[in-house]
Amino acid sequence: MTFDVDNAMLRFVRVGWAEVLRGITAPVRNQFWGTLGTEVTNLRLENGGDYFTLHFDVTCREHDIDFF
Repeated sequence: MTFDVDNAMLRFVRVGWAEVLRGITAPVRNQFWGTLGTEVTNLRLENGGDYFTLHFDVTCREHDIDFF
């Protein structure tokens, strides 16, 4: 899989060669159903060999919306 830092999204989750999930995301939307941009900070990956943990913070801001 890859982490799309521009959209704070896990992409192309695979088991072996088989893609099992295209993406995981949690979009923040404005009152017109538009998706807000993301700013990813504090990105940290812990690789345990047969597992991993991905830590990050995301901020979405637009006019009155300030979501962390």
